[in-house]
Amino acid sequence: YALRYVGMSDVNQATSWLKMNKARNFNEWKSALSMQEIASLNLLYADKEDNIFFVHNVKSPIRNKNYDWKKIIPGDKSDLIWHNYYPFNEIPQILNPKSGYLFSANQNPFFVTDDDDNLDQNDFPHSMGFQTRVTNRAYRAFELFNNDSSISYEDIDIYKHDNSYSKNSRQYAFLEKIFNHDFSNDTEYLKAQIFLINWDLSTTFDNNHAAFGVCILAPEWLAEIKKEIEPDPIKIFKDCVEEFNENFGSLSIRYSDVNFLERGNKLIPIQGGPDVLRAIYSPRSDNGILKAVAGDGLFIYVKWPENGTQMSESIHQFGSATMDRNSLHYDYQMQMYADEKLKNTFFIESDLSNNTIRTYPE
Repeated sequence: YALRYVGMSDVNQATSWLKMNKARNFNEWKSALSMQEIASLNLLYADKEDNIFFVHNVKSPIRNKNYDWKKIIPGDKSDLIWHNYYPFNEIPQILNPKSGYLFSANQNPFFVTDDDDNLDQNDFPHSMGFQTRVTNRAYRAFELFNNDSSISYEDIDIYKHDNSYSKNSRQYAFLEKIFNHDFSNDTEYLKAQIFLINWDLSTTFDNNHAAFGVCILAPEWLAEIKKEIEPDPIKIFKDCVEEFNENFGSLSIRYSDVNFLERGNKLIPIQGGPDVLRAIYSPRSDNGILKAVAGDGLFIYVKWPENGTQMSESIHQFGSATMDRNSLHYDYQMQMYADEKLKNTFFIESDLSNNTIRTYPE
């Protein structure tokens, strides 16, 4: 076998990132991407001039269209060795859609805004090999944004922390296989099925159905992200029934008693679950307690008030001292993060210096 991959000879990724960070306007930022040194990312842009921009920053080879590039390609045909790429201006991108919003949540590049503003996949070469998945986060972002004609700064914060599953999602289709299964000959599983059907699909602190629901959906998400065959929903359902009866003696348990953020000696309840906008990913445990290992981390809001100064708020799931256990800042943001609150991001140098506890000599 011979292997050839996009970016195998690129060495200027850092240069492109530097130029993006140094950009003072949209054209400079876009010019940095036009270098095509960053092989593949969905990127969103916004600025004080009210520009918003989405680009599926794929670096795609111009491939021979007579072959199925999803399969192994013959190694004895020189016309299959690609050398050139589609230029930046020919890859999927949207500037200032009429809808006034864009979102990106690891979904395909043809579902990022209102239907009328989305790109048509048929306008691009099939050999570009676009991903086709749509995440629950993307469905929820669309449902929230598209049904709100005037989105405030406060609304954005609410939407960012949305912790529900969409009935259009892959996850709900997985649940429906359990909903539609015939458990009439087994009273225990029938009761569990009814309990699951009554779940409102949210993962809030006080939700008594969420822990059981997440137990079922977590293996489905893990298989999808690893590109494995979908697990048997009925087996997963039965396994979770047995696990909950063993660990808790009931399917009904407050989500805040199960789902936690852990750091050092701190264990704090949090809302959210796999592939919700308040993304929380936790491995299963022998005792049924979930401790987050991935998902929401550092996130930042930026706002440009009309005729005003740039504003920014942010939060980190732990703190700014990521390695020093003895530091005040090792876990000082945890509670705010769990409470879904934000702190000021000190963009202006004087604000930063006025809120600095300690400085180090040069």
